[in-house]
Amino acid sequence: MYGSIYNNLKGIKLYKPDEYKEFQSELVVHHDDFGDYSTNEPTMDGTASLTYILSALQQEGKKQSQNP
Repeated sequence: MYGSIYNNLKGIKLYKPDEYKEFQSELVVHHDDFGDYSTNEPTMDGTASLTYILSALQQEGKKQSQNP
């Protein structure tokens, strides 16, 4: 996430020390911490949407393999 956006968010509290501190920059930020809802959510990078699509394709494949 862009650092400019992250720095203006409310309610962010890291519960563990920032293991990526030496790699953080003013441009982008990432925290692998449940207290930072903004940089660790799968919906932020499209992973949730991809999971849905792949699941739908898997179900379609199962239907096709059961109906030869």
